[in-house]
Amino acid sequence: MDAGIDRLGRILGPPLFAPDILKVTFLAKSLRTALAVLVLFVFYVPQVARSRAAVVSILVSLVLTIGWSLAGDPFGLDSADVALVIPLIVIGTDHLLKRTGTDVPAPVTAASLQRK
Repeated sequence: MDAGIDRLGRILGPPLFAPDILKVTFLAKSLRTALAVLVLFVFYVPQVARSRAAVVSILVSLVLTIGWSLAGDPFGLDSADVALVIPLIVIGTDHLLKRTGTDVPAPVTAASLQRK
């Protein structure tokens, strides 16, 4: 059986036959989880998710999920669990700290454009 796997590795080559391919696959699953949470927020609760919070959520999820995976999944928590919670925390915090009226710019009146 090992000879068959060894032959397969020589045929496919090193780029397609990596020993840690399973770890990379699980990391990709975790990152897709973070994006799925973000998409659910945008479709089902659009008044909560703002574009700036969405970008920050993606970036923070990317960095922390990769870091969590490289740390070996501490405390027995899978990186997918971390990727699920991070967008919820970032977007929830943004919604709680959002000041009313900051999403819409103030209207420009004709009087404010005239020279004095």
